[in-house]
Amino acid sequence: MKKEIVEILCCPSCYSSLNLQIDEQRNEEIIRGHLICETCHVKYPIINSIPRILPAKMHYIEKKTCDSFDFAWKHYGRQLSDNLNSEFLSLVRPWEASDFKDKVVLDVGCGAGRLSCLAASYGAKHVFQLI
Repeated sequence: MKKEIVEILCCPSCYSSLNLQIDEQRNEEIIRGHLICETCHVKYPIINSIPRILPAKMHYIEKKTCDSFDFAWKHYGRQLSDNLNSEFLSLVRPWEASDFKDKVVLDVGCGAGRLSCLAASYGAKHVFQLI
């Protein structure tokens, strides 16, 4: 996770700003730490560079979702089909690959993250995945 994304995030419970606590950092990448709500003081962990910004009741659902996608992530997560690029661009028409340059992308229901990888490869500034 990069420091600059903190300014576009908020607490999912009260929508307040989040403060960053860094426990481990490599170069510009925050590896471990917390995002702490300024208002309700809830701590959201950053684990392996991924902020886990979920209301407490959602952690059970996150675990079930991760388990259900486990097979896809392990077996297909790094693979991109030969046609995926053209299929994706046909879905986002009239956008083209160049339109992603320097944009912030939110991939909701990202599955194995193959489309997120494409958006990043087109030059997106940040790509967020919401399972």
